[in-house]
Amino acid sequence: MRAAITACVTALILGVVAPSAAMATDPVYTAYGRVFLEGTPSGRGIDVYLQEDDYTAPVYVDTTDSQGMWSVTGGHEVMSGEVIYVDSAHQYLSTGTFRWSTYGNSREAETVTMQLGAAITGRVLAPSGRPLKNVKVAYQPQFGDGATWQDRTTSDGGYLVAPVAQGPVIANLTLGTTVHEYEPAYLPFSEPGPDGVARAVDQDFTGIKAPVTISLTGTSPSKGRAILNVSVSAATYGLPGPGGKVTIYDSTRVVKRNLPLSSTGKATVSLTGLGRRSHSFWLKFSGATDTLPKTSYKRNVAVK
Repeated sequence: MRAAITACVTALILGVVAPSAAMATDPVYTAYGRVFLEGTPSGRGIDVYLQEDDYTAPVYVDTTDSQGMWSVTGGHEVMSGEVIYVDSAHQYLSTGTFRWSTYGNSREAETVTMQLGAAITGRVLAPSGRPLKNVKVAYQPQFGDGATWQDRTTSDGGYLVAPVAQGPVIANLTLGTTVHEYEPAYLPFSEPGPDGVARAVDQDFTGIKAPVTISLTGTSPSKGRAILNVSVSAATYGLPGPGGKVTIYDSTRVVKRNLPLSSTGKATVSLTGLGRRSHSFWLKFSGATDTLPKTSYKRNVAVK
């Protein structure tokens, strides 16, 4: 369970500051701090993580007691750095960089009040209305430093990111190397319901086209002949077939124009009358209702 929380914690890291001292075994140092939850008298049950630098994963060190207190004793001379607080229900969040006060071998983190956040849910849909999976959905505050809250869509195109701070946010969708960035928007949060969780309005993203991957292989089974196998796929995003057509080139010459693909995005082409040499084949995929166009890499085939 804690491993899963650690993965979520990574998306909540804010303004990490690297420590100014390396690990030390002598003397032993103690770090401690206190957490309050907004609107409640205590900060019980908050998991505390320490982040030593930009490149290591946050390390769980303690869970706050009924007074919101936590502490850890170890061999690290914690002079500065990041403390990350996460409640197990993912309803509250903390923001900002946490500074330390030094008392001998003790390091005191500033007292933090965690604000109530909200869960944002929605779906990512292709132009035809089909859901897209494996799309990274990220939200971040429009102003100042702040966390990036993110999730990947499931097979029904759904996502959930939480907790997100109130205020204007910028949304980004990432599909491979394709990034969609949306204008800042203020998402109105509801008041907490009976379960104590505040929610934002559902935020759907529609009309999103999926990128494809292309495979082009070829052989020369006999004199002057080449057989090319084409595969175009958007399966990463849950689309069984990409639709569209392909045009195949031999260097700069078109050898097959507007070749339809099967329902699974495949096609086989037999070319004859080719010269005995290495031929450089490549193709252009036209794109379709739910998929983006793409050009393949070149594939050299030595024709007999």
